[in-house]
Amino acid sequence: MTRIRTQVLGTVGAAGAAGAAGAAGAVGAAGAAGAAGAVGAAGAVGAVGAMALAVGAMALAVGCPRGRPTLGRVSDATLASDAQKLGPRLGQAKIPKAERLLEAYLAHFRGRVAERDQAICAWLRLTDLTPTAATARLSAVRPPSRRRMRTFLAVLLQPRTCRKPRKTATGDVTLRSGIYSFNETKTALSGDTLAVQERWLVRRKGDRLRGWYIRRLDRQSGDGQSYRCSRATRYGVVMAFTFVGRPLGKGYVLEETDAFVQPGPCAPRQIRLDRCALRPLSGGLQLRCPAERQLTRISDLPALGNGSGVYLWAAPTTPLADGSRKRVTERWHLVDLAGKVHGFYTRHQKITARAGKNHSCNGKPSFVRKRLYLVGGSRKGAAVTLHELTALHRPGPCADPKVKLDTYRGRFSSGVLTLSWGQGSQTLKRDPSTPSQALPLRWMPKTTTPRP
Repeated sequence: MTRIRTQVLGTVGAAGAAGAAGAAGAVGAAGAAGAAGAVGAAGAVGAVGAMALAVGAMALAVGCPRGRPTLGRVSDATLASDAQKLGPRLGQAKIPKAERLLEAYLAHFRGRVAERDQAICAWLRLTDLTPTAATARLSAVRPPSRRRMRTFLAVLLQPRTCRKPRKTATGDVTLRSGIYSFNETKTALSGDTLAVQERWLVRRKGDRLRGWYIRRLDRQSGDGQSYRCSRATRYGVVMAFTFVGRPLGKGYVLEETDAFVQPGPCAPRQIRLDRCALRPLSGGLQLRCPAERQLTRISDLPALGNGSGVYLWAAPTTPLADGSRKRVTERWHLVDLAGKVHGFYTRHQKITARAGKNHSCNGKPSFVRKRLYLVGGSRKGAAVTLHELTALHRPGPCADPKVKLDTYRGRFSSGVLTLSWGQGSQTLKRDPSTPSQALPLRWMPKTTTPRP
């Protein structure tokens, strides 16, 4: 019988990969250790034992050529068990940046030499430790396997060339509007592999910032067991965030204003809106929310073609069968790149109960449902075809995750976009005062959207 792993669904913010992973399971130095669970007090070996372990590791390192010693590839289940035990013990021993060290440990026993060395170099740089001092501190931590720990410490002591991170100017660097990206793949303390992709659109007007970004998180089980939410050894989550920014000191304060998630069994039930410190770099942006990550600038904002712009639509208030009233508005952001149309739109739906009544979902007289649709299509002359690619919704007690994706056909004409689909049609008017925030996603989340 296949064992099913329990995946804890938590709160997600914009704290980078750690924040995203926190949505579907605790991740990061504290989160992953907590998710793994306490495994008892981490005892320290005695002074003689610690010294013997360190000396043994040094001797093993000296006696082996580069790339050795190795015990061969250790099973994923064993490594997951090691991570669950080592995480709390490293924390109790006050080993700094323990999550980066465990990345190196897991990569070593999985045979990923380049990933291991990169993680070791990053850990030594962040902790300002020498290999010898690091080995001495780690010798006082009770390992799940003394043999595996001796082997890893021997590798830690081996000489290696660590490239210094490229210095990026901050100071008087001016933040530029544009498209930015963030990509990271790392191993969590639980042994799972986390891959995060983000695309950001940042627009600066004067000293103010406005924009949005889309994040895709893929999580792969480290021990081969299935997650309960997906009943598979991997799952993916797609989220989108809008934000504004204002200057503070030599940088900016960035505040998320709204969040959306693709519905699904592994989607978070809540998403925390974060407040971040942002500093411009010569080739990107540095964010602290509080976890740090660096965004790379990949292009300018897209040039606006014939159909580019922001289009608005508002439906008249509609009475519903139960006596309540519905009001729907939409805001479309489109960019036309030589006939290829990219963009998104948000739908704001407010439902107000009849006088004296409250809705059962939130106990209040009204509620708002918000969705964000990614769209793409083509334009030929004035004719346009647009496809809803995926739909994300704002989580909440009154959210309805079921949605049908449509295809629209229409025309651009003098600041007006007319669309029709099935039995319906709508006319959207261009808002010339608002710049489009459409993001040309050549990288597109591979997602599916549930249908009614």
